[in-house]
Amino acid sequence: MKVGIIPINIGVQAGEQIVQIAQLAEGLGYESVWTFEHVIVPVDYESKYPYNDSGKMGAPPETNFVDPLIALTAVAASTSTIRLGTGVN
Repeated sequence: MKVGIIPINIGVQAGEQIVQIAQLAEGLGYESVWTFEHVIVPVDYESKYPYNDSGKMGAPPETNFVDPLIALTAVAASTSTIRLGTGVN
């Protein structure tokens, strides 16, 4: 079975944390590490966000996201076998 993880690439320290998480995941035998990118985060919306009880997205519009390709470049430079992937929301 192939199992991957999605560390959160939000905030100033996220890049360092993603590398540490990826190294740990690689050591534990995980197959892949994934990052995500929100192309936009709307200020206001009428529909209910389905992935938490409040109905609102977890990150406010002004949240800084670490670019997924930059984060994965850091992971690639710090690991040797783990596979890399991105998701765009």
